[in-house]
Amino acid sequence: MGTGKIERSVALSAAERILTHISPALRQGVVAGSIRREKPVVGDIELVGLPSDRELLVRLLSDIGEAYVIKPGCPDIIPWAAKVDAKYVRLFNTALQCKVDIFLADEDNWGGLLMLRTGSGVDEKGSAFGGFSPGMLQRWKKISGGGCMKNAQLVLPNGRILPQSEESDIFSMLELEWIPPNLRTSQKVIKQFEKRSST
Repeated sequence: MGTGKIERSVALSAAERILTHISPALRQGVVAGSIRREKPVVGDIELVGLPSDRELLVRLLSDIGEAYVIKPGCPDIIPWAAKVDAKYVRLFNTALQCKVDIFLADEDNWGGLLMLRTGSGVDEKGSAFGGFSPGMLQRWKKISGGGCMKNAQLVLPNGRILPQSEESDIFSMLELEWIPPNLRTSQKVIKQFEKRSST
């Protein structure tokens, strides 16, 4: 998606400027992706936001300055208008020549969306897909007896959707201690953070 050549500190600074610009329209916003995992060099910027005013958010995105809205899900750079009901908005940062994805949560899926959009880091072999996020979903399927994840929320086998208003909620439901983003490298890490029984 990105160039893979942006120093983390530079990308973080740009991400924080964008969050500050759109913050009047958000209840909360967090830098996610490889920046949150503390990867030294990144290729793009990912943000997770919980909107408080979607119409204001669209207006703020239209005059962001260092970036402009582009068509989501498209490899080309095509100018686009942000939609009020969008689940995510994609920008193009002109200074860094990289894409910026802003994933929009609601109160019940904030925790799950933040975990998913923080993603997996590279494992000890340097694999780009260390399997942390897939491992978390496999763990939920086993613990719940066949549940799944839908719209970034854990779902029980009977279809009941469980709210995760904080990222720590999803870890608790998976019977895990919260795992720092920079350690989310592989399925092996998940085992190391299993909650220990007090008996």
